[in-house]
Amino acid sequence: MNSRHDQLLAITSALLGAYDPQRLFSAVAGHLREIFPVDAFGISYYDHRTDTFVRGMAMVAGGDILSLEPIPRTGAALEEICNAGVAVQLDETRVRQALARLVGLHTPPTGQSTHIVVLPVFGRDHTLLGVAAGLNSAGYAYTADDIAFLDQLGIQVGLAIENMQLHQENARLRMRLEAEGQYLKEEIDRAADVGGLIYASRLMDEAMQQIARTAPMDASVLLVGETGTGKELFARTLHARSASAHRPLVRVNCGAIPSGL
Repeated sequence: MNSRHDQLLAITSALLGAYDPQRLFSAVAGHLREIFPVDAFGISYYDHRTDTFVRGMAMVAGGDILSLEPIPRTGAALEEICNAGVAVQLDETRVRQALARLVGLHTPPTGQSTHIVVLPVFGRDHTLLGVAAGLNSAGYAYTADDIAFLDQLGIQVGLAIENMQLHQENARLRMRLEAEGQYLKEEIDRAADVGGLIYASRLMDEAMQQIARTAPMDASVLLVGETGTGKELFARTLHARSASAHRPLVRVNCGAIPSGL
């Protein structure tokens, strides 16, 4: 049998890269069911705005995963456990009164008692992140060593939840930046677009044809003209029609470069 240290390392390793709630939940639930005789296991995440545990999931007998209703933090046993900040084992009466929704509790077989252990999960600065609970109806009572192990596990789960939240926030910000970047690129492209110019000059038509032929080529292009004749406008058009259009166009004012360079 593996030591508790090895078991904790195995769960910690499984939590690495668990950046979505279901994957994190499955990693914890799967390992705990190998360690303890757990009939059901649940995790709900704390929403500070509503003072409620939300987005909860429970794995019940048979391995089915169910969604849980939101659970208020205040009232009865759950508030006391969160305030205490450590894993607590509840007797059957308090289980039925306070936490039936958390782990999908069903009536145990006749003659068997029900035990549940509830673990508040905190972040690095002791911010409440969620609550986990494991239930068994096989008469197994959690020992002091079990509770100490679960407290250590709660630290690792808290770190994993914080990492998951940071990853989700980074993904949200990345999507926002990409959307803003695309918007700005479209605005620049519209400002620099010469495709809609109306002209009757044969020379302008030849210049536009040269742009159309040159843009797809992987070659350097020299634009020559007097100040104000639209060299930068044509350079933007060349870039927009080239294979590098998805990359930024870098402008350099050659007149501002020191002669020594």
